[in-house]
Amino acid sequence: MRRDPGTIRGYSALALGMGMSGMVGIGRSYAARAIQLAEGYGSLPEIARVQLVLGVLSYGLAEWDNAEAHGEHARRCYERLGDRKRAQNSETMLIFIALLRGYISLADERLARLFAELSDNSPPQIRAWSLSLRALIDITRGGADAGCLDKLKALAGQRLIRTEQLLCTGVAAAGYLERGEAAVALELAERGLPILRECGVVWGGYAFGPADRRCLTEPLGASFRRGLFEHSKARRSWRAGSFPGSLEHRRSAVSTVC
Repeated sequence: MRRDPGTIRGYSALALGMGMSGMVGIGRSYAARAIQLAEGYGSLPEIARVQLVLGVLSYGLAEWDNAEAHGEHARRCYERLGDRKRAQNSETMLIFIALLRGYISLADERLARLFAELSDNSPPQIRAWSLSLRALIDITRGGADAGCLDKLKALAGQRLIRTEQLLCTGVAAAGYLERGEAAVALELAERGLPILRECGVVWGGYAFGPADRRCLTEPLGASFRRGLFEHSKARRSWRAGSFPGSLEHRRSAVSTVC
């Protein structure tokens, strides 16, 4: 017996939405049900989608082993389906996981393989993530590349959803600051602030998370502190149940990975 794919998608979306809303226990219950239904009744596309969405949930909870397992499963499924875009989505998540776990060489190797598959016609989302990864790895090693940062800056001005805009502006700002180009870094930080106010608690860390402690010193300190204050204020409002648009943000998160 095959269940309606919409039911399976619904459980995975609820798992991610509840987890992002702080109701982690409920989110885990929905996640378990989504996997059960997908593996018991779903076809390969449903299994792939559930694995990718739950990988994003585990990523957000810093459960790296689970996130990696879900991401690898999703990547293999999408490769079997011939869905190159979503296979690359899964791969970029796996590279971010390697980077955040401190496996810099592994992240660099996987990113090099990913870049070999990309072209100017690749989806903007994939280009935003891959260029941000390239810049973050270079920053970690103390040598941000000007060409990569220029591409990130240009990409941030294109028609991207808020998550990618924040990622591009935040990483590029940190990279330009690493190179000593404070004026350009400040411009990007200021550009990210309005997006940060719109996105609030869910995606707020994207704009300012990549910028390390050096960004809290002048002349960029005022902008970054203001952004962190706005993020903190939004989080307090959201916890009190008065954060506007939180449902929209959860829907946006699901559409980002699916």
